Amino acid sequence: GVIAFGVVGIGASLMTLFPKTFFAGNFITAVVLLFLTALYLNQRDLKGAFIELPFVILPLLIIYFQYPFDYLVTLLKK
Repeated sequence: GVIAFGVVGIGASLMTLFPKTFFAGNFITAVVLLFLTALYLNQRDLKGAFIELPFVILPLLIIYFQYPFDYLVTLLKK
């Protein structure tokens, strides 16, 4: 269980580095964090769930602001 979350988390983080998989990587990260928040709530650990909420919102904000490394991609294509 824990190893699977780690592998998915690292994979999703690597996906955010590339423009074509940026959305999918951030979406997977948000889903995993939302699942962890649900596990905290299932255990009635409100403190843990509230600590996790900013980390759920962060990938969604990153998706909203779009891929931040477009200037690097254009430099590498030259």
